[in-house]
Amino acid sequence: MAEQMFKASSVDLNFYHNDVKSEKALFLIPGGWGTWRGWSELIQDFNDHAIYAISPPGRGNSGRIGKYDLTTQVDPIIEWIRAIDHPKPYILGHSYGALFGCEIAHKIGEHLSGVLLEDPGWTDIFRTMSISEWGPCPELLKAKPKWKTPTDAIEYAKASNPEGWETEPIGTILDAITIYEADINILKGEKGDLVQDYESMCRELKVKTYIARANIDKGGMIDQTAIDTIRELNNSYIEVHEFDTGHGIREEAKEKYYELVYRMLEA
Repeated sequence: MAEQMFKASSVDLNFYHNDVKSEKALFLIPGGWGTWRGWSELIQDFNDHAIYAISPPGRGNSGRIGKYDLTTQVDPIIEWIRAIDHPKPYILGHSYGALFGCEIAHKIGEHLSGVLLEDPGWTDIFRTMSISEWGPCPELLKAKPKWKTPTDAIEYAKASNPEGWETEPIGTILDAITIYEADINILKGEKGDLVQDYESMCRELKVKTYIARANIDKGGMIDQTAIDTIRELNNSYIEVHEFDTGHGIREEAKEKYYELVYRMLEA
């Protein structure tokens, strides 16, 4: 796999390109503190397409920035997409990366051929909660400063998630290394950093956008109020597709998710 670096105005970005030339190109944006490697399976399964997969600022080998809000993280990615200048770019984003994808679609939609947002965090919980309070962040903020090597992160993951270690040891190791590599300041976000004005953005989208929504009762992150609003905003450009899965749609319903990717590419 060919890793490269792109020098944006504010930060260096690490990305992967499979050196394939094709009419249509997939631009992949991971969620959370993930890197481009989180897309490894899809990269393999779509290896007849040109693929560009990014590690956003503060992840993996990408550079660090002062503040991790949506604008400071998205603008360098937009520079990267513009610099590659593929004639038919398609954006795929997961979770936090889906928020990025929505921002990108809103800002440069006229330059895109399609966008797939996998379970973006459009839940009201983020209006009252800082990133440091969400999910595993409180415990990671205590543990991460103590890690001196990736092995320390792996040992922490093994102790804190014995079930995951037992059932998916490789995945647990890779997740631990990913967290070890991430800038700790990503976990220290302030209240509102993950809040996106999705209503205004979705209303104004001018590129075909597919939203993959996970089951809210299984860990999905788009609540019913948001999805009802989205369905009324922009029927010309937005399609909502329901998945009876948790937040990891791509892993939990791979075949159905891939059908949606092909639907986007063939539209």
